[in-house]
Amino acid sequence: MLRNIGRDSVKYKLAASIILLILLMSLPLTGGEFLGVKPSRAFDNHGQEMGLNGLNVTLCVKDWKERVSFEGLKVVIYDLKEWRASTHFSNRTGYVTPKLLPPGSYVIFVQKGERTVGYKKIYVTENENFTIRTWSYDLNLTLVDEWGKPLANHTVFLRDQTSQKMVVVGVGNGTRTVFHMGHPYIIRGTVKVYLDGVLTKDYTLDYTSGKLIFNSPPSNGTEITADYSYWIPDAGEVKRASETIIRTEEAGQLVAEAETDENGTVRFPNVWNGTYRLTVLGKERWLEQYVLGEKVLTRVEPAEGDFIINVQDSMNITLRCIRSDLTLRLVTKSNVPVRNATVEVRSRGGHLLYKDQTNSTGFIERKNIYVADELYTISARIEERIIDREVINLTEPKLLTLKCWTNNLTVTCLDQEGKPLVNHLVFLYDQLIFHSPENFTLITDHAGSLVNITRTDENGKAYFKDLWNGTYQVRVVAGRTVGTYTIDLQKTDSVAVKCNRTYMTLTLITWSGEPLPGATIRVYGGDGYLFLRDRSDQYGIVRWEGVYLDNYTIHVEWMGTEVWSGVVDLRKNREMTLRCRVYRLTFECRDPFGKKIDGADITLKKEISRRRSIVISHSETDEQGSISLLLPYGSYVAYCSYGIYSGSTRIMLDRDHVERIICNVRSGVWTPIVMVALLIVVSTIFLERRNLRIPLEIRRYKTMLSKLESMYRTGQVEYSIYRKIKEELEAKLMELGGREIR
Repeated sequence: MLRNIGRDSVKYKLAASIILLILLMSLPLTGGEFLGVKPSRAFDNHGQEMGLNGLNVTLCVKDWKERVSFEGLKVVIYDLKEWRASTHFSNRTGYVTPKLLPPGSYVIFVQKGERTVGYKKIYVTENENFTIRTWSYDLNLTLVDEWGKPLANHTVFLRDQTSQKMVVVGVGNGTRTVFHMGHPYIIRGTVKVYLDGVLTKDYTLDYTSGKLIFNSPPSNGTEITADYSYWIPDAGEVKRASETIIRTEEAGQLVAEAETDENGTVRFPNVWNGTYRLTVLGKERWLEQYVLGEKVLTRVEPAEGDFIINVQDSMNITLRCIRSDLTLRLVTKSNVPVRNATVEVRSRGGHLLYKDQTNSTGFIERKNIYVADELYTISARIEERIIDREVINLTEPKLLTLKCWTNNLTVTCLDQEGKPLVNHLVFLYDQLIFHSPENFTLITDHAGSLVNITRTDENGKAYFKDLWNGTYQVRVVAGRTVGTYTIDLQKTDSVAVKCNRTYMTLTLITWSGEPLPGATIRVYGGDGYLFLRDRSDQYGIVRWEGVYLDNYTIHVEWMGTEVWSGVVDLRKNREMTLRCRVYRLTFECRDPFGKKIDGADITLKKEISRRRSIVISHSETDEQGSISLLLPYGSYVAYCSYGIYSGSTRIMLDRDHVERIICNVRSGVWTPIVMVALLIVVSTIFLERRNLRIPLEIRRYKTMLSKLESMYRTGQVEYSIYRKIKEELEAKLMELGGREIR
């Protein structure tokens, strides 16, 4: 309530005397309390002195020009000596109930709700009246169009964009109990602590250091805020711990509304200092015009516009409201329409005036708006990401085409030797997370959100078009990630990604350095799985392209035997010669007479164990009677056969070796020969047995005749007997073959 206050000195002195008497009588009952705050013992003594020596002080709260008084405003009196405060409210005449104050320095704060609207430092030395001027001003507006003609019958809404916010002390975690208010020398009687906006008294406060100790820890995530005032000893000033907030994203609280008169003028009295949004709302009207000498009525559509002003004093403002249309098209640099983008129009101070979303063709349109003759900032965003921002003049109703911050990116994928990688997948990730248009997080430890995926062409190139400005991660994948690259894309750019791919060439040789063709090579990756498998060519060489740059375990197998194994690191060497445990074994076949055997069959067995062997080769000797083989290390048995000849030998192969095999008539040939000969003998004896018996009988008869002759000479046989027997024996001899001639 606004009132003019008179001053009657007689009534004033009488009222002051009565109040002083009441205070003196009430001191024993109140225990020395002053201004509603319980003092310390030192303050009790001060209070007793104040009761005896207090001064009658009256405060009157008025506007800046001291013409209007205000009712219901909070008046806080700070005692700079005792660091204490007392709170009062102005009455309907703008006065604060008089109090007896001891001599000294005081600071007076005037508040409207949580907003400070007045301040004054006073020195009390005697009974005195003080006028506290608040920051309240008169605002006079005159609205005119672009030609300077007044805009009558326009409604003007005045909205307060200024507010004050309590300071944030901290956030609870469920265990922490000690916090710091942020300032030392906190004034008693001004402190209010809130947990998630709820007032609490479950704490202890050290007013000197500002340490805040809760009796029980605030739960996790609880926001701790506080409203208090503090003393700055060096400057001798009192400050209120609060943060002034200017609303820029939305319209503030409606303060007043009024309609312009025929001169386009509207008046708003007693406006607190701060930032305000003026919403001007026109009405439909008919404009008289003369066309070819005839009077024509033209309908004028209602228009609306928002304007921002800053009130720091009484002001007379002429506001030029220019009618215009906002037609805007949002495209990429390649002229592709950007749909579903949020477009914001802001004043020079950053206040959001208009907000809309582009349609499927990238357009937004707002007709019949009032704008000021100044530059506006137009920004476009996708979700929370700003994709364009331009400063333009909106006074001309024309189509505005905004090209967003988009760029093209060409990625060239190369191996370690600089050769293009064809048909490789290229993933593109957005590494920025936008929490608000001005607050974002850069992801560094992993890939962000996937933007696009494509493949490289025959030149190893991948193309990405119309990318928003920002940081991106490129990943080249061929079974697994072989290359990464992070780029801050602010213009159309090309990057070359040197990928983790290369070649590997293995040259296999025997122990003596000969090429080893046809060997089986198995390559295992770091995970233990088979990665590559191939055979060496006629020169003992095997080559792979597009191999990951890594460590590999290689096994070389020749004729079923592992002849080399080891680990190779392609980061150090990509062309390697592997000396395998393969030796040249040469056989020379000879008959029992040392003659070379041409075309002899050679069967070669490898001994797996003492009782087990496998045939690994069947071959023939050349015209020189020899054969040469490349064999892995181990124990071998060779068999040579040619006609009736055969031979064998056992070799422990651990070096190049020449082995001579002497072939003899094989034992299997002698048995049939003996059997045939025996059969011939038996058959001959059987067939010629008579012819064979006659000589034996002749010899027997001759022997008998010889013995008879000997017996006759010695007189053992008589002549007659001798003669008879002799004739018989000679007759037998004659019968068998004739008489023997002596």
